[in-house]
Amino acid sequence: MTKTIIAQLKKNKKNFEILLDFDKYMDYANNPLSISIEDIIVGDFCFCDCAKAKRANDADLRQFFGTLELSKIAQNILEKGKIQMTTKQRQISKENKKNQIIDFISKKYIDARTNKPLPLTRIEIALKEIKYNIEPFKNTDSQINEILKKIIYVLPIKEKKHSK
Repeated sequence: MTKTIIAQLKKNKKNFEILLDFDKYMDYANNPLSISIEDIIVGDFCFCDCAKAKRANDADLRQFFGTLELSKIAQNILEKGKIQMTTKQRQISKENKKNQIIDFISKKYIDARTNKPLPLTRIEIALKEIKYNIEPFKNTDSQINEILKKIIYVLPIKEKKHSK
């Protein structure tokens, strides 16, 4: 069985859930254009309770989503609902996001004092110093912009000049 997570949306006291492949969802969360909704969905149903394998009824799906097409329902749940995952899955996704951010900063920025590359460990320490809480489901680019505004106070950096 693949590692799965639940995406859940509550509408007017009705619960709608879909199962997602964890790894594929993480790819989707990092870059929604990289993978289709159909590829991250596990199974062919929308549930009102995944744990009990209780399927949502068609009348409720039509009423709240205007369709029975699972990919459109899933899109709506992903946009407006919540992702439920285990603590370990959340830690993994947070660590992956942190590594992406550190890697980006190390490739695009240098030490402003020495004009030398920034060690990955130094960037990680700076993130701890500014007490930035990396969000596993928040857009990487927006987090990088927030981090760059704060990190300059503890780590003098400047953008690398691009050679032509």
